[in-house]
Amino acid sequence: MSQQRFELAQLPPQNGEEREGLIAGNSIHGTVTIEGATTSYTLEVPETLKRDEIIVWINGFSELKKSMRSIARETTGLGAASLRLSPVRQSGSRAIEHLFDSTRVHALTIDAALQDIAANPELSNTQNGNRLSTTSMNLGAHSYGAHVATRYALQHPGEIDNIVYMNPVGFEDPQPLRFLGRLPVFFRQEVAPHLVEAARNTTARQIGRTIHHLFSAPHQTAGELLACVTGDNRRYIMPMSHERHIGMALLTGSHDSLTPDGPMSEVAAMVDYYEMLDVGHLGPQHQPRLEAEGVQRALRALDEREARPALRLIG
Repeated sequence: MSQQRFELAQLPPQNGEEREGLIAGNSIHGTVTIEGATTSYTLEVPETLKRDEIIVWINGFSELKKSMRSIARETTGLGAASLRLSPVRQSGSRAIEHLFDSTRVHALTIDAALQDIAANPELSNTQNGNRLSTTSMNLGAHSYGAHVATRYALQHPGEIDNIVYMNPVGFEDPQPLRFLGRLPVFFRQEVAPHLVEAARNTTARQIGRTIHHLFSAPHQTAGELLACVTGDNRRYIMPMSHERHIGMALLTGSHDSLTPDGPMSEVAAMVDYYEMLDVGHLGPQHQPRLEAEGVQRALRALDEREARPALRLIG
């Protein structure tokens, strides 16, 4: 891993500064290299800071950094610093590692970005930058990102305060055929309208970059899909919450066609906070303000929860 570039830029207004709740701030950009592959991150710091912990946004399948830009901006508007990033592609890992251990390179990317931020000289020069903690953070994980967040929290238990899972995959009995059977409805109801809307403001160059991102590391992309249909994170929820004292929240969508709320009922009873939002699976992209407000409610509830003793075996 190596530090390559730091850049401080004024966070541009989104739809005008008159937008209710929008708080201006600074945007810090950095670049990290992992196993020969390079990627960038963006840390947005509000001028009115209400939380000292950074929220690390962990994307869903395909891990495009810009897919979490809207919810990161909305969260900055609510007074919390937001870190968004895209994991490296074409790293030096073997294809077999990418296929059957797809979360590894994602966790390495998060770790590298956080180390980069801690060493970034612009952080102390940014308003409220010196108030941000670089040793404890919250994770906001969407869809496939639940696998990445769970792995990262297990590897760095002392650094994670809370995890907010948004429409996560990997929290029900792994039944690949049932999951794949939902894809046609999901694409028709959520993906297709989103692509049509995005196409109006998308250039051919941006489309080319997206295609290159997905297919430049096919084993990594396939590994992410494999994790979506076979992973099960439920066994980690209670140990992380009770033994490692990590706050756990679950946000589901009332019209999520990919991860319907029914199978989540078991997890809802295991976490510290649960809420159903009026969103689909792509809530962070389609309704970022609603999703960001849900995340803030979850974090406030987790902050207020009483400390619980670790689980003990009896008998």
